[in-house]
Amino acid sequence: MAVLVNNVFATEYVNNGYTYGYVSGGQAQYFNYFCPQAQTNFLASLNLRF
Repeated sequence: MAVLVNNVFATEYVNNGYTYGYVSGGQAQYFNYFCPQAQTNFLASLNLRF
């Protein structure tokens, strides 16, 4: 049996993101998008042999 706990202290962080931009009416428009990561999460597994 195994147990895995990720982000034990529930730290909020961003692992990835991107910026989208274009020109409209002579002005540059920029938009920033972020991909927030999961809070505390758990994974448990059980190995059975027959």
